[in-house]
Amino acid sequence: MKRIILVSLGEMRTFRYFFLLNVLISSILAGVAILVMSLAIKLPDNIYKEVKNSELGSINISNICLSDIDYLICQNYIIDSYGYDMLMENYIISFTDHQKEIIATEDLDSGMQFEFYRQEKNSETLKEINQQIIKGSGWKEKDNTVTEICPLWLEDTLASKLNIDVGDTLIMQTNGDNLPLKVRGIYSDVKDDLQSSYLPIWVYQRIGKDNELNIWTHCDSSLSEFLKIIGKLKSEYFIVDSFDDTIHSMEFIVYILYVCTAILFVLALQVITSLNKVYYNRRKRFWNICYNMGLTNRDICYMNIILSESILVLTFFIGTVLAIRLNNYFLVYMQDLFRFSTLECSISIKAILLLFLCCSILVCTLTYCSKMSKKGNHLGRSVHLLHRL
Repeated sequence: MKRIILVSLGEMRTFRYFFLLNVLISSILAGVAILVMSLAIKLPDNIYKEVKNSELGSINISNICLSDIDYLICQNYIIDSYGYDMLMENYIISFTDHQKEIIATEDLDSGMQFEFYRQEKNSETLKEINQQIIKGSGWKEKDNTVTEICPLWLEDTLASKLNIDVGDTLIMQTNGDNLPLKVRGIYSDVKDDLQSSYLPIWVYQRIGKDNELNIWTHCDSSLSEFLKIIGKLKSEYFIVDSFDDTIHSMEFIVYILYVCTAILFVLALQVITSLNKVYYNRRKRFWNICYNMGLTNRDICYMNIILSESILVLTFFIGTVLAIRLNNYFLVYMQDLFRFSTLECSISIKAILLLFLCCSILVCTLTYCSKMSKKGNHLGRSVHLLHRL
């Protein structure tokens, strides 16, 4: 084995420029492939974060009947809010002229929406209301039950301007009837993202069928499950406003990146084997002399493996260094391409080592099989089969 290693090292020194060209071309291909592979590995997590934290993960469900509520609230997503956006002055008939004038002249937010209490699965809106109650009490599960007097929750600014306090009663005109509303609680709108008042969702039935009930939700599961939920809702004839096409496109790009990675690595291995074929053809007389001087076909096979593995090691080492150096520039470009707010992508050394191990086993196996397939033809057959890689 020692003489085989010495002869292999001698061949590397003699044809160092030839092997350097082989390594240089292969390293460039491998470096780009490592960059693309790292992005393909990290991109699904980045897509998930982007979907969770942006409007891509939001969906609006409409064409809803009250009988659908129990079905919709059991789906695996986070419900932000329910209901049809209404103005209080259009439904509250107990408002005085002075109160209506205050709403109009001071341009107060008088939006009114619905909520539904779900034990441990409350919407973000309801959680925020209950956390910011400054007077009265928050929502409870019993508020889902239809009662003669409906509870009402008011935002503190509107309540203060209209001089309304906890326990006060307002009258709401519904579908040919009047519904008493009793102020149960007053909350502060810290984030300025809440409506000015909220009612239990069962009140919708009293209003009339001209109003369309909506549910706003966002992703709280894996992307695949989230897309399945959207598809399921659409198949149930709900109207779903979502960005599922965009998410599908992002996932498709991940598959394309894996394909590009495979192509680039195959090209790098093809360059290694092709240039090795040129080398062996040029050194055909030398190998014949070595064969006649006592080197066996197995010895020549081992030398072939040593030369190929040496080039492969240098290729992966230089390619990894190149990928690390270019990673920041590559990320800036990909972040602009995908329009991500943030894109975290580091070079995965473990993935590179695993890939190197696979390539190394592949090269060794093909080289050994090609050399040992027909002992009489120790040169041509091995190079031919290796070239087919």
